Amino acid sequence: MSLEEGRISRLQLFLLVSGFIMGAELITSITSINVGKYNFLVMIGAIVEGVIIAYIFISLIEKFPGKTLVGINDVIYGKYLGRIISSLYIIHFILSISLHVRYFGDFFLSLLFPEMPLVFIMSLLLIIANYSIKNGIEVMTRCSFILIIMFVSEVVITTVLLIPQMDFSNFLPLFDIELKSFLKAVHAMAAIVFGDLIVFFMIIPYVNETKNIKKTTIAGILFGGFILLIILFRNISILGVTARIYSYPSFQSVRLINIREVISRIEILVVAGVIFLMFLRVAVIYYSSIIGMAKLLNLRSYLPLITPIGIIALNIGLLLIENTIEQFEFGLETYHIYAVPFEIGIPLLSLIIAKFKRKEYLN
Repeated sequence: MSLEEGRISRLQLFLLVSGFIMGAELITSITSINVGKYNFLVMIGAIVEGVIIAYIFISLIEKFPGKTLVGINDVIYGKYLGRIISSLYIIHFILSISLHVRYFGDFFLSLLFPEMPLVFIMSLLLIIANYSIKNGIEVMTRCSFILIIMFVSEVVITTVLLIPQMDFSNFLPLFDIELKSFLKAVHAMAAIVFGDLIVFFMIIPYVNETKNIKKTTIAGILFGGFILLIILFRNISILGVTARIYSYPSFQSVRLINIREVISRIEILVVAGVIFLMFLRVAVIYYSSIIGMAKLLNLRSYLPLITPIGIIALNIGLLLIENTIEQFEFGLETYHIYAVPFEIGIPLLSLIIAKFKRKEYLN
């Protein structure tokens, strides 16, 4: 009996992937500390790296149709080593949940509710994601369509309203940046925004149309990345070099909207967008970690794991990082190095080994 009885279409996969990418909008400012106005170019490079990451892991999935990451590792590395590698991936997924929930909590504390307990805000996001996961992958993907429409509408409306205040000279000079700093920022952005796409190892096996999965996923990456590019373009053209001093530049940009004292103070739209898409991103990573753990433990249902994993992720998020500054330093200096084996190294090695193992698997 399958852990997940629900199935999703290729269109729903596209929406889930694009919404997942857009959900990282809150954390795209991490690299701006070092590259400032060049964050726009950094995102373009990160999209390219994100497509490469997706190409590698989807190529691996296509060699073992119907199998999740746990099953693929069992075939490629054997039962024991495969289970160790799968366990490390699940730990990585749980850490990712913790970091995202902490980003979310710090955003609310910094800008909206400074007196509210951090644990309450983080718990609230996890509880909502918990409820969504209990209803299965189909419900989650149906929600993604509505959330994406609302988020994209917010981005379009606020960008159009800010056009009169945009100063395109903020982008000049265009390529005056050290190559080493640029490449470091590109990889950091790719690891933070696109690297977590590896959680789709746990979701793609439940897509009911296996044809053109790779094209669908990459299309979702490109669409989500394009929306993030629009956001970065808007913020830099409005804030210029000062964009690098803000932890959440979108909030600061939209605060400047003031149309004849009638349309103003609409930064609540940014807040709503952050809530909607961060919820979706966390729910996808949360769901994938639970499916992986259930597969690893050979459980018939993943439901008993939802609350325990949520509690573990909450506590890691509270204990791992002290404040926003430490959080940004971790993302810029450490995370992109730590994540390389999970996002590129192991999938690439697995793909190479799979060329030989697949014949044995088919036999």
